[in-house]
Amino acid sequence: MENKFKCFLPVVLAFFAVSCASNPFVASDAATKEGDYETAISRLEENKRNMYSKNSQIVYLLDLGMLNHYAGNYDTSIELLQEAERGIEDAYTKSISQAIGSAIANDNTIDYAGEDFEDIYTNLFNALNYYHIGNLEGAVVEIRKMNEKLQFLGTKYEELDKELIEQAQKDGKDPALVISKFANSALGRYLGILFYRVNNDLNGMEVEHRLFNAAFQNAPEIYNFSVPSFLDDELDIPSGQARLNIIGFSGLTPIKKEEITRILLSATNQIKIALPELLMRPSQVTRVAVEINGGETLNLEPIENIEAVYKETFKRSYNRIRNRTIIRATIKAATAVATEAASKRVDGVAGLALGLASLGAKAAGAAEKADIRTSRFFPGKAWATGVNLEPGTYNGSVKFYAGNILIHEDIFVIELKENNLNLVQAFVLK
Repeated sequence: MENKFKCFLPVVLAFFAVSCASNPFVASDAATKEGDYETAISRLEENKRNMYSKNSQIVYLLDLGMLNHYAGNYDTSIELLQEAERGIEDAYTKSISQAIGSAIANDNTIDYAGEDFEDIYTNLFNALNYYHIGNLEGAVVEIRKMNEKLQFLGTKYEELDKELIEQAQKDGKDPALVISKFANSALGRYLGILFYRVNNDLNGMEVEHRLFNAAFQNAPEIYNFSVPSFLDDELDIPSGQARLNIIGFSGLTPIKKEEITRILLSATNQIKIALPELLMRPSQVTRVAVEINGGETLNLEPIENIEAVYKETFKRSYNRIRNRTIIRATIKAATAVATEAASKRVDGVAGLALGLASLGAKAAGAAEKADIRTSRFFPGKAWATGVNLEPGTYNGSVKFYAGNILIHEDIFVIELKENNLNLVQAFVLK
């Protein structure tokens, strides 16, 4: 048996080495799914140069910031996510001038400016970071910044949306397939309710409650589940009772992969382009529950499908990327036509015909690499519940299930205080 193992071990190590060479995130991804966040952080820092290009530092900051949040390194997470947020803002400003160059060069030459969902949820997780270090004022500031960004989304893409709708109508497509309806976050509104409640801001609570319901009404593609039954109870806690709130996060958001597609220029000629596509990372988790003091078990309810938010907001960036890529590929194809004609010393109509005759073959090798940069460690789904209890110290566990099989359990001890925010977080990112 020992000899067989010695023979087999080099094969396993070789396979792992090949996997790491083709995907440098293998080690950090595996550690993250097992809940070993400190190891995931170490692997990320050790292999930073292989994982992130010089134009992808925002991705690095987002990834490291989220892993530190899961690890409970809240101060470090705040610093990293704030730096990522500043980088996103700077990159968005630069992108106006850089986009001109990217019409000719590759999208990978542009500083990564973050997906909309990354920019928004950076504030949400920093709000949780601030809560954990006891800075509720900082948490409220982050929620307000998140809400301001959500409001900005409606105007940020106003002109682009008009163009996309017109193009979709010309192509006989449903405009809903290219226009994102995400402009509100139920999870963000829920945290707003909790933070305003502890500050006794009744008006703020009512506004967040109204906007929470609006999120479900305005984006059924994202919120394709019922409004949580515990929501109204958050507004009215009986005197002498303490409120326990639990938020669970499961799975991971999609990453990007390259997809090759062909665009017809004529009946006989085409161009080949490479575009980013979202690669889903389905979670094993189908149910989350909390058990308190070994007694009654409460099910957590879905409150935000972050994976669906990414898919929805990616529509806009995808269509913008697609249009730029087609322009670049067409320019390259036209250059190939001119070059072919010049090499044959033929001009005019004859030169154009000669160039077009070989365009298919020329374009086949002209595809550039798609820009598949994106963060890897935002959770895919959020669950929540709340319950009123007598003030005191409680032992509990948050349990994550795949069907009826328990796949992960987070144990907690918390002292519940009246008129206080008593919030428990739990994660299983698989």
